[in-house]
Amino acid sequence: MKRRLSSAMLACALAFAVTGCMTFSHSSSSMEYKAVTCAGDGPDVENQINSMTRQGWHFVSMSSGGGDVTHYPVAILVFKKHL
Repeated sequence: MKRRLSSAMLACALAFAVTGCMTFSHSSSSMEYKAVTCAGDGPDVENQINSMTRQGWHFVSMSSGGGDVTHYPVAILVFKKHL
C-alpha cells in the first residue's frame, strides 16, 4: 500500500510540475526536472532543499503522504533547472 501511495504521489507531483510550468511562457531554453524523496520531517526537507538549491536547482513543489505513529511521512520534492 505504501509503495502504491508513494508511486501515485510521485506521478502527481511530476505531472503538476510539468503542466504547471507549461502554463507560463518561457524563453526557448529547455528545462530539466528532478524528483527527490526524503523523510517528511522539517529538518530533512530543509536540508534536501538547501542541498539542491546549492547545486543550481530551483524548488518547484512538494507533496507528502504516508507515515504513522512510528514513521515520518515521505516527502517528494520537485526541482527544475534551466539547461
